[in-house]
Amino acid sequence: MEENKEKRFAVLIDADNVSPKYIKYILEEVSDVGTATYKRIYGDWTESGKRGWKDVILEWSVNPIQQYSYTTGKNSTDSAMIIDAMDILYSHSVDGFCLVSSDSDFTKLAQRLREAGMTVIGMGESKTPKPFRTACDSFKILDVISQAEESSHSSQPSGDLTDKDITSIHEIKKAIFKIMTENNNQGRATGMADLGNFLAKRFSEFDVRNYGYSKLSTFLESLDEFEVVKEGTAYYIMDRRSEIPKQEIEKEIERILRENNGEVGNLSIINDEVKKAFPSFHAKQYGFSRFSSFIRSFPQFEIHDNSVRLSREYYFDEWYDSEWDDSEYSRPAANTDSSRHQNTSSGSGNARKRRN
Repeated sequence: MEENKEKRFAVLIDADNVSPKYIKYILEEVSDVGTATYKRIYGDWTESGKRGWKDVILEWSVNPIQQYSYTTGKNSTDSAMIIDAMDILYSHSVDGFCLVSSDSDFTKLAQRLREAGMTVIGMGESKTPKPFRTACDSFKILDVISQAEESSHSSQPSGDLTDKDITSIHEIKKAIFKIMTENNNQGRATGMADLGNFLAKRFSEFDVRNYGYSKLSTFLESLDEFEVVKEGTAYYIMDRRSEIPKQEIEKEIERILRENNGEVGNLSIINDEVKKAFPSFHAKQYGFSRFSSFIRSFPQFEIHDNSVRLSREYYFDEWYDSEWDDSEYSRPAANTDSSRHQNTSSGSGNARKRRN
């Protein structure tokens, strides 16, 4: 019963660094992950510039906290918000905090709250400094979210964000390849839901809306290297570049080994020969970080030191299936010297015949 309980959040808003037009998006984002049990906004409400907040505060039932500016140039609002956050933390009445500001002064607060086991969601505009973003478990860029809402019927990206504002597509791709490789090395497929969780943990500000998409699947399919595949009710991510069937690579490696009496003394020679046959080949396309790991995925190949060879077990099975029942051969008699000599000769002869 406790597991299904919604997380309780304290929403603390810095009115000096956030526009009233974002209040709807702030509370909607929090409602997606839990319940806002505290809704407080901090500022000097005697200032004329804060008048735009009046109707918004009433409509969304946000509690305004008055904080006078005691000295010119000093931000007493930040101090009041930090003190309240620590009081709420020690009250043990919430499971997380939503800190809304575009000011990096709350970086240390976010770090401290996370150290105490709190989930910390940060929200601010795209100008928010990176230290505050990365100090949070996740960070929502409010101007992008609002633009995405306004242009929800458009198929084009809705913001003018650059790699300085959000994680670059290049970094996203690298992270996806990394988790796909790790999963493949352990014999697991990469599920789309797991991938979404991984990216959110790796990049605090990751949100497909930042890139102009409303769904993770649409975002992933926009990347040329990946394909979303549905199996039953589950969705998986595949490397679109691996167009060469793995069986074809397997046949080529076996051909190379047979032409070299079943063994090649250097792994790189096999790699080079495969690339000659398939110029676009790379082991990472099949989810392996190294060519040696790719080779080991085939049971008929063995690697010893840096040499690659057909496994002895594979050779024996092949010989047994093709030769044992042949009428030329009869089952060896009891343990005699002549029968041992005959079996050894014929066995080595067959091995030479297969190599040739």
